Amino acid sequence: MSVGFRPTEEDLRVIEANRREDEKTSDVIRRALRLLDREAWEERARADMHRLRSEELSAEPDAWEYDSDGNIRIAGAGLTVPARPDDQA
Repeated sequence: MSVGFRPTEEDLRVIEANRREDEKTSDVIRRALRLLDREAWEERARADMHRLRSEELSAEPDAWEYDSDGNIRIAGAGLTVPARPDDQA
């Protein structure tokens, strides 16, 4: 798929002001689209936080716990995720 885009002078100014070294115009636009997607994700997350603000999680059992060796034990699954060497310092 191809998308046509005729930038205004202001669009060109923004593109040039935010272009990184060795970056093409299409790269700048792709980066901007990722930021737009991130912004939409954050808006949905904030709406969820607002909707769930009265949710009481302290009464629910933990889904995981650390064992005495620092490994992560997944409750009810019989799975243990080994601790990374950096986590045991």
